[in-house]
Amino acid sequence: MKDEIKQAVLVCGREVSYRHTVKAGLKNIYISVDADGVIAVRAPAVPEKTILSVIEKKAEWIFRRMSVKRERLDAVRFDDGCPVPLFGAEYPLEIIRNPLAGLGRAEVYLAGGSIKAEINPYLFKEEYFFKALEVFRKRKAEEVITPVLERRASEMGLLYRKVTFRKTGSRWGSCSSLGHISLNYELTKLPPECADYVCVHELAHLVHPNHGISFWALVAEYVPDYKRIRQFMKNCVIG
Repeated sequence: MKDEIKQAVLVCGREVSYRHTVKAGLKNIYISVDADGVIAVRAPAVPEKTILSVIEKKAEWIFRRMSVKRERLDAVRFDDGCPVPLFGAEYPLEIIRNPLAGLGRAEVYLAGGSIKAEINPYLFKEEYFFKALEVFRKRKAEEVITPVLERRASEMGLLYRKVTFRKTGSRWGSCSSLGHISLNYELTKLPPECADYVCVHELAHLVHPNHGISFWALVAEYVPDYKRIRQFMKNCVIG
C-alpha cells in the first residue's frame, strides 16, 4: 500500500502535499519533489512535527523545485503503441497475444523496432507485464551499462570489485568502501550519456569518498559537461 498523501499549510500560507515514507535504516531525513508537486519525504521513524519542521526549513528549495518543468519517465501503459523509453529512444509497445504462452507471466523483449510483450490473453493480469518490464530493464542495463563501466574504469585506471543493478528509488548509483558499485537499472529510461556520467561518478568515489572539489575535478576530467547532464537528471522523475 502506498504511503498516504497529507496536506500541510506552511508559515507563508501556502498549502503543500507530502508523503512520508518510513525507512528504518536511515539516519537522516531526505526530501525530493515528484512530477506532481508532491513532497516525498524519506526518514526514520520520527514524529510528524519533525517532518513538518524540515519541510518548513526547506520551503524555499521546495518551491524552486516545483517551479521547474519536470519530465516523468515512468508513464508506460499496457496499450498497443504506447511509447517505452529505452536509452534515449522511444519504442512502441507491441502486445502479442499467444494462447500458448505461460501461465501468470509475460515476456518482454526488443525486436523489429518495437518492445514486444508476449502474453496469454486468457491467463493474464497487467501486473505480469509490469514485472516482466522490470526484468527486461535490468537485463538491458546489465548488457549495455556494464561495458560502459568497464571501459571507464580502464580509462581512469581504477578497479572496482563488482557491480550490481537494482531499482534504488531516487538514487542513480552508489559505491561502497569495498569497491562494490550499485547502479539503478532505471538508467535505461535516460539517454546513454546519463549512464556514462553515473559510471564515472561512482568510479570517482573509489578515489574520493566525498563530493569535495577534488572529486568533481576528477569527474570533470572524464565528463566535462557533467553539470548539464546532472541538471537534466534532476529534472527527470522516475518511480
